[in-house]
Amino acid sequence: MVLIQGLIQNFPKKKLSLLIIGLTFCLFFLIYIVSEVYDIPMRLIIEDPLSTFGVNPLTGIVSNLGVLLWCATASILFFTFFLVIGSADNKKTMFLLYCAILTTILLFDDLFMFHEHILKSIGIEESVMYGVYMLLFGILFVAFFRILKNSTFNYLILITFISFGSSVIIDFFTGEKLRMLFEDGFKFLGIVCWSMFFIFYSFKMVRHSLSEK
Repeated sequence: MVLIQGLIQNFPKKKLSLLIIGLTFCLFFLIYIVSEVYDIPMRLIIEDPLSTFGVNPLTGIVSNLGVLLWCATASILFFTFFLVIGSADNKKTMFLLYCAILTTILLFDDLFMFHEHILKSIGIEESVMYGVYMLLFGILFVAFFRILKNSTFNYLILITFISFGSSVIIDFFTGEKLRMLFEDGFKFLGIVCWSMFFIFYSFKMVRHSLSEK
């Protein structure tokens, strides 16, 4: 933790800004290369899919709201981690960092549909990704059980896992219409409760950290 704190405090902010700007230009150069090599129209990569395909603006609204919640939660967790590192208990700061990384993984999986399409295209079954998630959530419970148990908002994390579990079960055992309604409904409820838990927890951590300074 001391090493991470030192890197955060001593890393030149101007150099970091220039690095991020440089990486942004590299991203668009990479997009151009991919477009040329794989003969993918640039419009499909860069533009919003709603305008590209001319579909109803409400298309995928629940999924998009879920991605926004993942993104907001990950951002708040990383911000809180960098703010309280060095002043808060090491276990709690590691909890923030682990959950920030886990939320980011869930964000990218949801945004780019890794376990539903990309991994399947390279021969990795969806069940493998579910196994990875069970491992990651298992680590979360084992390593940070006391924090989760003693939190004022522990009921939210309980609802989260009940909702995610229900979503997975419904995905395996129901037809198309029920799947769309209940699987996605339970998944969205899980995302909402996950976000509320970590937003409330982060707010409490920040307020406690500021009161000690």
